[in-house]
Amino acid sequence: MKILNIKGFKTALTTAVVGFLPAAANAATLDPNDFVGISFWLISMALVAATAFFFIETTRVEGKWKTSLTVSGLVTLVAAVHYFYMREVWVTTGESPTVFRYIDWLITVPLLMVEFYLILRAITKVSIGIFWRLMIGTLVMLVAATLVKLVTLMPRLVSSLVCSVGRTSYMKSLLVKQVKLLQQKLQLLYNLLSQQCVGL
Repeated sequence: MKILNIKGFKTALTTAVVGFLPAAANAATLDPNDFVGISFWLISMALVAATAFFFIETTRVEGKWKTSLTVSGLVTLVAAVHYFYMREVWVTTGESPTVFRYIDWLITVPLLMVEFYLILRAITKVSIGIFWRLMIGTLVMLVAATLVKLVTLMPRLVSSLVCSVGRTSYMKSLLVKQVKLLQQKLQLLYNLLSQQCVGL
C-alpha cells in the first residue's frame, strides 16, 4: 500500500511552497527575543503543516470525507497566510494587528460551519435547513463581534466625524465667501462691458 501517491505529494509540495514563501521572504526581520513575533511564527508553521496534512489526507480517505478535508485545508491555509501577515505587522510596528484577525475570522468561521455541515452530512442524513441555521448563527456572531469592536472605537469615530463636519462647515463658509466675491467681480465686469458696448 502506498502511503503517499504522486497527486498527494504534489498537493503537499504546493501547500508547503505557498505557506513558506511569505515566511522565507522576511524571516531575517524576526528578533529571537520577540516572543510575540515567535508565537505568530510558530502558529503559522503549525497551520501550514496542518494544511499539508489535510490536503495529503484527501487522497487517502473515502469520497464522502474528501470535501470536508479540503475545506479544513482551506481554513488552515487562510489562517496561516493571515498569521504570516500579522507577524510581519507586529515585527514592523510593534502593535497587535487585531483588525486582521477579524478579516481572518470573516473567512474562516463560515468555512468552519460549511465543514461542520459536510461532516454531519457524511455520517448521517441532515437537511439543508441545518446548514442555513449554522450559517446564519455564524453571521450573527461575526456581526455582533464586529459591532462590539466598533463600539469600543465609537468615541474616536464620533470625534473624527465631528472634526470632519467642523472642517467641512468651515470650508463651505470659505467657499461661499469666495463665490460671492467672484459673483461681485463678474457683475462689475459685466457692467463695465455693458457700458463699453452701449458706447459703440
